[in-house]
Amino acid sequence: MTRLTLRAPAVLLALLSLVLLQNELQAQSKVLSQTESVGGLAPRSVFITVDSASPNPARLEALALFLGLELEAKTRLVQATEEAKADIIVTLSATAVRTSFDLIGVAAQRAPAGNAAPLRYSARVNDLGIDQAKAFFAEFGKRLDAAYPPVPAKITEIVTERVVQETETLIIVQGAWLTILAPPGTLLKLPAGEEAVVDDTGEWRRELEQNSSFGYRAELAGHLPQDRLVFIGADGVIEALSFEELDRWRFGLDIRYGNFVLVPQAEWFFVPGTFFVGGGIESSYLALAQSYDHDEEKLLVHYIDLQASAGAYLGRADAPLRSGFTLGLATRLDAGKGLFRFADYAPVSARAGLRVSWDLGKGFSAMAEANVRLALVLAPEGVDPRYILVPMPLGFPLAEGLFYFEMPTIFIGGRYGL
Repeated sequence: MTRLTLRAPAVLLALLSLVLLQNELQAQSKVLSQTESVGGLAPRSVFITVDSASPNPARLEALALFLGLELEAKTRLVQATEEAKADIIVTLSATAVRTSFDLIGVAAQRAPAGNAAPLRYSARVNDLGIDQAKAFFAEFGKRLDAAYPPVPAKITEIVTERVVQETETLIIVQGAWLTILAPPGTLLKLPAGEEAVVDDTGEWRRELEQNSSFGYRAELAGHLPQDRLVFIGADGVIEALSFEELDRWRFGLDIRYGNFVLVPQAEWFFVPGTFFVGGGIESSYLALAQSYDHDEEKLLVHYIDLQASAGAYLGRADAPLRSGFTLGLATRLDAGKGLFRFADYAPVSARAGLRVSWDLGKGFSAMAEANVRLALVLAPEGVDPRYILVPMPLGFPLAEGLFYFEMPTIFIGGRYGL
């Protein structure tokens, strides 16, 4: 049999084509008999093609015909004579490996839904002959039969024509329903840029192809979004979504400057996950300065900053690493023995910062922020402003010493959300 295939491929192809035509007519009869009533099972149809770039395509054409006979005889699949009418396209190819060949079969649905992956099987054979490929035919046929079983037939249109005899043409659609149960107003971001919103019924449905996967993203204001991937079986899928609320409050502790000033902070998100307002208290007993008006007593004073800010985070609320910005105002007080007053340096100041936040899980996050400040300087008459600025961060004066611009400083800290 192998010798005949190699030396007379044209004759063999003609004989096999006649057999294939007869099987095709029987297959069409089988399809009609199984789909006469709604709810019957319809077999999948297969069109077999050959990769012309493979070595010895003439032998592959013969193998493709025998593969079709194997599928007709030992599986529930039927052959289609036209690619446009087939449910599944099977491509047969081969690659040379030293003195042998890797025989490869790839099956893919002609119009897949979602992210359905092709079925691929390969086996090594000594030669591209019928006898050598029998094991490949048997195993590949089993896998195709398992991957593409018959499906319920849905008759959507019946057209009757009369030429010599009455003929019924059936159009079969194979599908299953995906049902998503979610709070009203949930935004569904679907493949190919499509979007849908769950209505007041709390339910969204779509008919999809069986044995396929479907990916989508669900977003609900004030809650963590979800990326979902579901597999659509013959009975369909019902997805009930539950969302985790985003933090409304976040509390943290910053470490600022080289002297490790600890600054407690609180932030309230009026748009969860995005816009917030906050406040904090900054003070340090390590950043001491001698008071110019109590020089004889060498009185030392420390500062107390009361800070208010607003800001926003950018990007997706569920991203582990996010960036943002802050703007704020602060007032500063000096405190010492028998002394409590508005400070000469920064009694009023404006702040701006850029921050990066890293989600550590379970409500915790780490934060780093680069911050600049423009501070008002009120030096009393006869007092050198440089005396007041000795313990302050690096910067430069503006407007003849009336303002002082602090160079960017890096703050680090942590946050815990509620």
